[in-house]
Amino acid sequence: MSEVMAALHRDHIHFSRVLNLLQESLGELRAGEDPDFDLVHDMLDYLSHYADLYHHPKEDVIYHYQLERSSAEAEHIDRLLDEHRALRQITDALRAATDGILGGTVILRQEYADQVAEFLDKQRAHLNLEEAEVFPYLEQTLATSDWAIIEERAPTRADPLFGPDLATQFEGLYRRIIGS
Repeated sequence: MSEVMAALHRDHIHFSRVLNLLQESLGELRAGEDPDFDLVHDMLDYLSHYADLYHHPKEDVIYHYQLERSSAEAEHIDRLLDEHRALRQITDALRAATDGILGGTVILRQEYADQVAEFLDKQRAHLNLEEAEVFPYLEQTLATSDWAIIEERAPTRADPLFGPDLATQFEGLYRRIIGS
């Protein structure tokens, strides 16, 4: 496996851990309890600032590179590119709703829970398509020289939650994930 793909796969494992924690918060909402909205905010902030600004753009470089070379898997790749834009929008919308709750805005519990559930469903479906269909295809198709070109073009940033230097803003989230 190329180092680029290995890093993306690690990110997916990390994102899944965050999504699992968000699933716990959804369970609390559905049970009529208030989740830790500050923690939910941190999860969405992490996904917004790392996944949407670095992880997805790196994948986009790979996908565009592959589309320049071949139309094979174009349907899946085009779908994933569209999903990256849509995921950013639903992340921003859920983060805005969460910020509203933290700021005192009254939102119907069921409405917010449905928004969280939709977010989780779309995120997981996206990860599953990449891991099950597109990543294996790319690994099989692209040569070492292709990965070198992609690595030059792709944005890089250390993961602020699971990388070598834990960002201060995510310390509570990290402790919660490690403890669960």
